[in-house]
Amino acid sequence: MDVAQKINVFHSLDSKSTCIPMIKSCSFGIAILTLISLIAGLFFQDLNSETSIGFVIDFSLYAFLLFAVFKWHSRIAASCLLLLSTYSVYLTFMVLAGVEIGGSNLLISLASFWLSLRCTEATVKLNIFNKKNT
Repeated sequence: MDVAQKINVFHSLDSKSTCIPMIKSCSFGIAILTLISLIAGLFFQDLNSETSIGFVIDFSLYAFLLFAVFKWHSRIAASCLLLLSTYSVYLTFMVLAGVEIGGSNLLISLASFWLSLRCTEATVKLNIFNKKNT
């Protein structure tokens, strides 16, 4: 792939050749953000059994869904990833409002939400382009 043809998260999705790199780059970006969030949570928060289990479940869900999106370009997994990141943004706003207990990484939550939204859009459009070709 040429440097001029590299796909970024703001690129338009007008063909199958742009959807697949968008899915891969968005899922890779969400994986990096998830690892940053996990490492920050493990080192900078007081851990008890409840938050440790929450970290493990959160990381496991993200890992499973990201694998399904990256490997099979699954629309269902991308939609579940979007729901999970939407819930993460909601919880982050609740933490900042003082209602809930948890992480307060607003920038990571919003970036993860944006990437999962673009990933979901790319998987849906990829399915549309695949149906047009058959």
